[in-house]
Amino acid sequence: MTKFSFTLALVLATLTSSAHAITFEVVGKTPFSLIKQTRTVDLNKTVGAITVEVLRESLGKQIQSFNGSESSILEIAGLGNHLEVISDSKMRAYGWCYSVNGKAPELMPDRVTLKAQTDHLRWYYGYALYDKGEWQAQCVPVV
Repeated sequence: MTKFSFTLALVLATLTSSAHAITFEVVGKTPFSLIKQTRTVDLNKTVGAITVEVLRESLGKQIQSFNGSESSILEIAGLGNHLEVISDSKMRAYGWCYSVNGKAPELMPDRVTLKAQTDHLRWYYGYALYDKGEWQAQCVPVV
């Protein structure tokens, strides 16, 4: 194999592998990603299992703290669940939400699996709005 052929094969292998890998992203209170990476995953694993795996690997690198499980993310990089009381009848409940290919499933992350290696899994800090006895909105991005 010539040097050119080897280089071309290496470039094609790199392009092929990144074209068939999910994109995993975590966004906090700013539009900048705390974590953004592509990786090949086991599509039999749930979104929750994939998330816990990536976050544990990222500790001490992209993020300094993480608390949660496959069913719920409680805190990433100091951002966790909290309530903001706006008035006697209105509040915001903050926490971590996720979307797959731009759509937020109505299921906990331990109940959802990805369908393809080209999926985009995004965790973002958001809130649910409670007003006058009713939940008005959920998983509204903070950014």
